[in-house]
Amino acid sequence: MALQKCYECKKKVSTAAANCPNCGAPVIIQPKAKPYGCLTLIVLIFIAIFLANHYEKERWNSLTPEEQKQEIKQKAQEEKIRLQKEKQEAKRKAQKDFKTRCDKNDRLAFVMVQNAVRSRLKSPSSAEFPVLESKTVEYKVKGSTDCYYTVRGVVDAQNSFGAMLRRTFMAQITYFYKTGAWRVTSVEVGY
Repeated sequence: MALQKCYECKKKVSTAAANCPNCGAPVIIQPKAKPYGCLTLIVLIFIAIFLANHYEKERWNSLTPEEQKQEIKQKAQEEKIRLQKEKQEAKRKAQKDFKTRCDKNDRLAFVMVQNAVRSRLKSPSSAEFPVLESKTVEYKVKGSTDCYYTVRGVVDAQNSFGAMLRRTFMAQITYFYKTGAWRVTSVEVGY
């Protein structure tokens, strides 16, 4: 038993009742409207595509051969510009991602340089490296696969007489992203 609106007074009435209890009008059972199904929507989409395609063909056929050539050149130029923009955006994104990777490895570069610095000292076992400061490591990105770091800092170590001295150091180290390898290219202690 469903409810529907009375056609006279517009109040809700049961479909099982013979007459409306408010106004006395006979209840006429209204057929349910069939909702549009997916098939109808698909057919409408195909009709829209067909009409758009037909319109484009008619427009194309109405152009002169010179206008057709001009339009082909214009579309090719637009496609070329779009591809160039996509390529530039992809390159910019890859470079940004790569710079982020290089930025994340700056502390690791500081640690990797420490062994090379120790090897240049008189007493490597006494070497102490103070806490990494923010401006200690600088990096440059060359190409799209390698990070080049310049690490500057200080090291406290014993000299030949056993006295603890503070020395400055500068080292250059490269991180090869594809292989995950590090290579120290130069180390200067006490420069």
